[in-house]
Amino acid sequence: MKNSSLEKEKKRIILSIFLLFLLIAFLSFALLFARGKFEKKEYIPDNQEIKFTKKTENIPSNEDFIKRIYEIAPEGIIINDFSISKSNFEDENFSFSIYGFSPDTETLFLFLNNLRKEERIKDIYIPPSSWINSESFSLFFKL
Repeated sequence: MKNSSLEKEKKRIILSIFLLFLLIAFLSFALLFARGKFEKKEYIPDNQEIKFTKKTENIPSNEDFIKRIYEIAPEGIIINDFSISKSNFEDENFSFSIYGFSPDTETLFLFLNNLRKEERIKDIYIPPSSWINSESFSLFFKL
């Protein structure tokens, strides 16, 4: 009888230690996650996307630039995704990608012309698939 109660007590102690270990591990990971995820990065590795929380000297402030893109987009253009990347540190240019919807090819062409009028935007490329099916378009340019 004493062996049975002793065995049960050992199992409870082992289970308690295991649960305590899991709780400490969970809290440690939660703390590391909270610290690491919300700190600003000090550098941008090659071929990595630039987060909009990062300001750089080479591009206009993110809010102003994005606002300008939306201003020059003609009525009917819907921008779903907008990303900025830089291929390497030696290259001064940033690459931009825009994905969205256009009601027709004329509206997409008007958006292309508006982008061409912007002084700092260069090397604009719209894949042929975007002209064939302008409802879903993608375009790329450098700044």
